[in-house]
Amino acid sequence: MLRASESSNCDFVEEYKNSVTFLNKNFPEWKITKYMKLSYCLTHHSANLKLAIVKKIYVFHMFRFFITTYKWITKTLKIDIKW
Repeated sequence: MLRASESSNCDFVEEYKNSVTFLNKNFPEWKITKYMKLSYCLTHHSANLKLAIVKKIYVFHMFRFFITTYKWITKTLKIDIKW
């Protein structure tokens, strides 16, 4: 999604919908799995913590804001966040 947001000839909203459709079709339980819940990740010191945070951002419909903020942090502040 990050690369789609940077492309001038790509519709971000359409790519976002395609990604969610792909996840729903191929991984139907991706929204309800316990391994992507913040509470599970914090209590079990899971490696899925970043994934759980991004899932919460998706649930709050703030994914585009997250992408914009992420790009600003990496370009302006020169901080590279490893996912």
